[in-house]
Amino acid sequence: MREVKAVLTLLRAEDGGRKTAIANGYRPSFYIGDLQTDGAIQLLGVDQQNPGETMSVRIRLLHPENFGKTLMVGVEFEAREGAKTIGRGRITEL
Repeated sequence: MREVKAVLTLLRAEDGGRKTAIANGYRPSFYIGDLQTDGAIQLLGVDQQNPGETMSVRIRLLHPENFGKTLMVGVEFEAREGAKTIGRGRITEL
């Protein structure tokens, strides 16, 4: 496992995202292009993140090796629930 710090924006329901907030431990799939792994989100300094909000998070990636050399600062990613994109983010620290 590997932890990264990122800025994450949750999409609002009207933008195709979630209707409800997420809390610590929320586990979506993370995609960089076609590469994917699951992970858990730790919110920094708050108990929940509502759709439409942008905040700093820590993400514990379960299989960071799936991303190979694409895992680096500045890389953008998507967070998904199944086929539904629920958030977009950018890695800020490895």
